[in-house]
Amino acid sequence: MTRPMLLLGCLGCGSATVNLDEEPVGAGSASTGWTGTPYEDPPATGGTTAPTEVFDNAELRILWPESGAFLPLEEPAAFAAELVAADGSPLDGSAIAWTSSFDPGWSGAGEGFDDTTLDVGIHDITAEIALPNGDRLVYVVGGVLRQSTFAGTYSGLFTADGNYNGLVFTCSGTGLTMCEPYGTDIVGNADCLVSILGLDLPLSFVFELENAAGVVTGTAGADIFGLFTFDFPATGTLLPVSEGLDLAFEGEVPLTGITITGAYNADRVSLDAGL
Repeated sequence: MTRPMLLLGCLGCGSATVNLDEEPVGAGSASTGWTGTPYEDPPATGGTTAPTEVFDNAELRILWPESGAFLPLEEPAAFAAELVAADGSPLDGSAIAWTSSFDPGWSGAGEGFDDTTLDVGIHDITAEIALPNGDRLVYVVGGVLRQSTFAGTYSGLFTADGNYNGLVFTCSGTGLTMCEPYGTDIVGNADCLVSILGLDLPLSFVFELENAAGVVTGTAGADIFGLFTFDFPATGTLLPVSEGLDLAFEGEVPLTGITITGAYNADRVSLDAGL
């Protein structure tokens, strides 16, 4: 369509009109403004990029466990690390990855967590993180022991009192036992010499025991004077920190006339459980 438009000229000039074509702008049409090309918005930046300089000379440290730490199997194991800037201020360590040299199927993530899946063993624990500035930091602690609180080596005094066809005898000696890393099976031995009628006769025992949360059952297998063998039922307790291994056994060897009452009390002298 066209519309008249009044043009004002100089004084004395006549009026005139010109026709300007006008097309309606459709809804949603892009306006071209007064240029010959469409107007364009500035390209999107996608947000600002965080500076990476803060990660220069950053430091990664494992806080726990320490090298040589003992992690009881019956309890969740705690793991903690920190990532700090060069000035000591904390940085985000959520991307820290944890691994073990002894248990390749184990892993952890983050600055801190509790874990029940780490298997028994002597572990080198590694924490590692890739930083936005391209650096990769690694921190390792070694000799981390994961095993039962009951596990370890026990040593103590062994005593036995007996009767052999009316001859009363007694002897004492030492014993050595070991509770394996999972804290269930206990094996060991003890021995002494028995003096009867001027003869020194050997009396030795082999312990094969099972521990269930501190309650011990099993056998004390006796080799009596090199003549008879018999497995005496044995019962006791295992309290590693306070009382150690406390064991008692007694019985009569059939058809021999031999009766024996024995006891073995041992303290834990080492966490060595055969790993």
